[in-house]
Amino acid sequence: MKTLRQVCLMGCLLLSLSHSSLATEATAQVRLTPGRLGLLAFMEMASEKLDLSVDASSLGGGTLETIMVPDSGPLTAERAKALVLTVLYLEGYTWIHDTATDIYRVVRQRDARDQELPLITESIQLPDSDLLVTYVMPLAHAPAESLARTFRSFMPANSRIVADEATNSVLISDSAHNISKLKKLFNSVIHRLIIL
Repeated sequence: MKTLRQVCLMGCLLLSLSHSSLATEATAQVRLTPGRLGLLAFMEMASEKLDLSVDASSLGGGTLETIMVPDSGPLTAERAKALVLTVLYLEGYTWIHDTATDIYRVVRQRDARDQELPLITESIQLPDSDLLVTYVMPLAHAPAESLARTFRSFMPANSRIVADEATNSVLISDSAHNISKLKKLFNSVIHRLIIL
């Protein structure tokens, strides 16, 4: 399992690199220090390199996974943040940005869904990352309760889907990547319902 996580991290870094190298505007670049790091050390490095205040006290000092950070070259700050979120996501954590104090608090995913998550109402606003968000998906051609019940099986344990029958929409709290995948599945099913 540890090897799979290292491969996933390396793939995410390579994707981040290719996205950042395609950027046309001049942006600040971040270079993550390559090597094997514990998750806490990785978060400390990310906090320093991205110039963010991060409270990673929930990680503790116990036996955390060791991750391999390959030499990926320079990344945009946005892609580096996305990489940090992916690393946290793979380890069962995420961060919640407290806008009042401008601190990113690292919390377990299962606890994060009960925190104040960014609310997204337009699919174009979904970030290209593993940021936990709540997405409001309006449905025009299908009953919200039925679809929410059906799609619960396709969602990770730490996510949440709730039908709002008054507006015929579903509210989904999950990573933006997972919501994007679920939205594609929703659209496919709804398209088939319309045809029938």
